[in-house]
Amino acid sequence: MWRDYAEEGAGCAIVFDARKLFAGCDGGNAYSFAPVIYDERIQIDTTTKIVDKAIWLQRNWNPPPRMRRRYWLEEVMFWLLACGFRFKAPCWRDEKEVRIAVPERDGLKPFRQADKMRVAVSREHDAVVRIVRGPNTNAGTAEQIRDTLCRAGYRDDLVTSQEARRPS
Repeated sequence: MWRDYAEEGAGCAIVFDARKLFAGCDGGNAYSFAPVIYDERIQIDTTTKIVDKAIWLQRNWNPPPRMRRRYWLEEVMFWLLACGFRFKAPCWRDEKEVRIAVPERDGLKPFRQADKMRVAVSREHDAVVRIVRGPNTNAGTAEQIRDTLCRAGYRDDLVTSQEARRPS
């Protein structure tokens, strides 16, 4: 994936110990994990089931018109957006991406970075286990990242390694 991220392999990847991340999620109260779904058939089936169930519920519940609009805009839309959060085009399947979802709760401190809204997630500092240099970067870049992480309280024995260069 170096071609698509990290400026053609001139960056670094931070490797996490998944067991430690899972241990720190507090049963999903702090954060949870959502594997990305790349299969278009599953994406279509999932959204179809949500819409079909929403129509069925509306017909059986038969809310007044003012509540019907709220139902679709707040309840149904929430579940469709939750699906969108997990869907990605099949061409990205090799990424095997897992996303972290953070539930809305008191104490979240949103901030803007790279023109996107984000929230800080506390996690075990020993969950970061290694830094991998891209094939087109130098040792100094990885060391700078390692030093930054150490100053932020992460392990000071983080190993840096070089991703193998691919033949041209």
